[in-house]
Amino acid sequence: MILVTGGNGLLGLHLIHALLSEEREVRASYRSEEKIQEARRIFEELQDGSDRWSKVDWKMADLTDIFAVDALLDGVHEVYHCAATVSMDPRDDTRMYLNNTQITENIVNSCLERDRIRLVHVSSVASMGESKEGQLISEETIWNDPKSKGAYARSKYACEQIVWRATEEGLDAAIVNPSIILGPANWSTGSAQLFKKIHSGFSMYTDAMQGVVDARDVAEAMIRLMDSDIRSKRFLISGHNIHLKVLM
Repeated sequence: MILVTGGNGLLGLHLIHALLSEEREVRASYRSEEKIQEARRIFEELQDGSDRWSKVDWKMADLTDIFAVDALLDGVHEVYHCAATVSMDPRDDTRMYLNNTQITENIVNSCLERDRIRLVHVSSVASMGESKEGQLISEETIWNDPKSKGAYARSKYACEQIVWRATEEGLDAAIVNPSIILGPANWSTGSAQLFKKIHSGFSMYTDAMQGVVDARDVAEAMIRLMDSDIRSKRFLISGHNIHLKVLM
């Protein structure tokens, strides 16, 4: 059995769709009935979405509750940890940090209590260090100035440290660091909010480049990583860099 946390989110939906295309047995967590109904509407627009949706073992769960996480992991041998709070509102900073780190703690600790569970954890390019002038970042770029980072980036960096701690205790895990993930999704949450903002009309853009990646490519990369023998490493996943003016 495969567990996908945050199955109602942008990446979770496309990952589940890809796993089901390979006839894999999938359990997925979601936060609320409202979220799962929105997710179903989007999922059923994908190829064979209606048929594949019914094959998922959907479980509503509060991932900050260790007992709920333990129940989710019963019979599971692979975990794709996609669940996270994403917000750029400063009022959400503390809640987001505590939520993301608590969920990751619960996931890795529950995995450690079981034999032969493999974890692929979804981090973010935001958790990597800043690039030097004219250079691209890589997996080796050092986290150098946390004060220049937002709360989301700090939370994802902290979650990575939780995973690395668990690997030192014996957890079989690897990490992916996607750039901005784009694809069919609910426009009210996550990176898909970009579509809503552009659709509503944007009066300005910043003079900057942004890495973007297709949700389907991230899902494929995660499955390949899960099926490999690679452990205790992280991988930056990006399609290409694009100027924000061109993107919009």
